[in-house]
Amino acid sequence: MGILDFIFPKKCVNCKKLGDYLCSNCFSYLSFDVKNVCLVCGKGSFDSLTRSKCLGKYEIDGCFSAISYNRIVKKI
Repeated sequence: MGILDFIFPKKCVNCKKLGDYLCSNCFSYLSFDVKNVCLVCGKGSFDSLTRSKCLGKYEIDGCFSAISYNRIVKKI
């Protein structure tokens, strides 16, 4: 335990429980099952890439998310 632990104690960002920045209980609310959709039209796509019908000069090629956005992720 270092001096920084006294100044900045490790506590859960959601429930404020001491010990970790994200306790195991709050971690269980995170969802890693994100859906692959085209960012332009919103239809399903392969590997979160923009569908070939939606590609244009100024369109995004693709994007992925590692975690679903929710209340706990917002606090992190």
